Amino acid sequence: MIKTVAVIGGTGMLGKPVSEAFARAGYRVVVVSRNASKAAAVFNPQLDITVREADMFHPAQLEQALHDADAIHINLSGNSPATYEKNHIQGTEAVLRAKPTHTQLITMISTATAYPQNDFRVDTKAKLAAEQLLKESGTHYMTYLPSWFYETLELLVDTNTVTTMCDATQPLHWVSAESFANAVVDSYQQPSLFNRRLTLFGPEKMTINEAADKYAEHMGYQRFHMSNEEAISYAKDTQDDTLLDAVDLLLYTEKVGEHADPKTLDHPLVLGSHFENWLDTRVTGS
Repeated sequence: MIKTVAVIGGTGMLGKPVSEAFARAGYRVVVVSRNASKAAAVFNPQLDITVREADMFHPAQLEQALHDADAIHINLSGNSPATYEKNHIQGTEAVLRAKPTHTQLITMISTATAYPQNDFRVDTKAKLAAEQLLKESGTHYMTYLPSWFYETLELLVDTNTVTTMCDATQPLHWVSAESFANAVVDSYQQPSLFNRRLTLFGPEKMTINEAADKYAEHMGYQRFHMSNEEAISYAKDTQDDTLLDAVDLLLYTEKVGEHADPKTLDHPLVLGSHFENWLDTRVTGS
């Protein structure tokens, strides 16, 4: 029986909702963080969430942080080829080395486009490699392949303007962080889903620009858009790794779209959060 779940990367946009959803469902949650005091301040103190300080690339620290974990959820990200390689592949290897022998399940967030034909993007290739490490580990696993998150729209806001970049004609099956978190918890309670890749799509399809338009209108924000050429030029001028990676991700998404293997969609997990409902939870601007 899984009683204690350790979450690595448990305080951010996707990690925090997952950590809190596990706690609300009655699990004892251990969040592993490099800064325990800062991480602890993120959570509702009424929830059963323990924060342990550890560098995931420090074996002794990670082993101690995970010593009582019946299950481990990995939520790692990056913003450049080097960080994708380190966090997804080396990070997963570190977790597998440090996990206690009694760990029953390891799960990780991947992406809806994680298929071999799309591995020309470094992030996708690294996630596929991390998934393979879990598959070969001998421990039960699940990997989640979610669509784009509504919450990413909030990252596009600067001085009351929602800025989008690049062509965006591909319809995406948007999900909310909360519905994703609930699906992760639900999957832990269904052993028939263990050792599978699970695509998580929401009930509505919209392009990035369509979603940004609706979000800006709801929030009372202005809209601005950069073409492919403008975005590429701007990113190169700034030499900012995060911006360069964002442009690369948008160009990649426009090229590959979302085409899930039907086997990954054959599951009972429901992500029913509609865009209008999510918008109603946002505090409007002026």
